[in-house]
Amino acid sequence: MRVTRRGLLAGIGGVGVAAAGGVALFATAAEAGIVEGIVRDRFAPLAIDPAELGRFAADFLAARTGNGARPPWAEPGVLPALSRACSVLGMDGVRSLAVGPLAWRVESLERSVVSDFALTTNAVEVCERGRGQVRYHGFQEACGNPFARFDLE
Repeated sequence: MRVTRRGLLAGIGGVGVAAAGGVALFATAAEAGIVEGIVRDRFAPLAIDPAELGRFAADFLAARTGNGARPPWAEPGVLPALSRACSVLGMDGVRSLAVGPLAWRVESLERSVVSDFALTTNAVEVCERGRGQVRYHGFQEACGNPFARFDLE
C-alpha cells in the first residue's frame, strides 16, 4: 500500500471534519443540558417527560439563538462557558458565584427559559391542579416587545 500526500491530506481533513462535528454535537447537547437543568430546578415538583423536556430545550435554543438573534446569554462563548461551569459547580454554584455581566447573563437565561417553558407547556395548569404530566405544546414565538399594546375593544 502506498501513501500519497493527497490521500494523507484527505484523511486528515476527514478526521478534522468528524472531530468538529463531534465537538459541535457535544456543545449542543451540553447547552441543551443547561436549559433542561434550569427547567428541572425551577419546576421541580412537576412530572416532566424527559423526551418532551429535550424537545423543548432544542426548540428553545434554535428559536432564541437562530435567525441572528443574540440575547445576552447567547453571545459567543457564554453558553459553552456556562456549560463547563455547570458541569463542575451545578447551576446553584454558578448562580451564587456569578458577578457583574455574567450574573446578568445567567439571570437573563433563566428568565427566558422559565417564561418560555411556562408559555409552551401546560405547567401552570398542572401546578394549579396539583397533579398530572407536563406536556410540551411546541415553541411558538410570542411578541417580544415589552411596550406592545393589544387593545381588544
